[in-house]
Amino acid sequence: MHINRTVPNCMVRYYSDLDDTGIWAYFEAYHTLRLICLSEVYLHDALKFVLKNSSNDLVYDFYVFLMFDESIDDLCSVISSDAMNHLNDKYYNKFEDEFNFDEKLLEQLGDFDIELMDNLPF
Repeated sequence: MHINRTVPNCMVRYYSDLDDTGIWAYFEAYHTLRLICLSEVYLHDALKFVLKNSSNDLVYDFYVFLMFDESIDDLCSVISSDAMNHLNDKYYNKFEDEFNFDEKLLEQLGDFDIELMDNLPF
């Protein structure tokens, strides 16, 4: 199916830009994710989002998705703890560099008050 470039709709834009080397790199990354993910349904849902953006490192982009996904109550329900430890060892510093949240700046913003939104003119 994939050899003939017949892929699910969520993958068309990403997959159509790949050459044969890129396709094999994608399959290796996908296979890695499939082995560490406890839920293949979650993996496919995550990839629908991840593949909408250009991805140079599919495993890292999945890691970023995991870190920001608020729908997950317990990461261990989606990915094994050993696999998460491995991903943290490999990608945590890169993630911190890319998404550096300065705690002092966030504290200055204060808590968000939804009631203030009721007074907006639009």
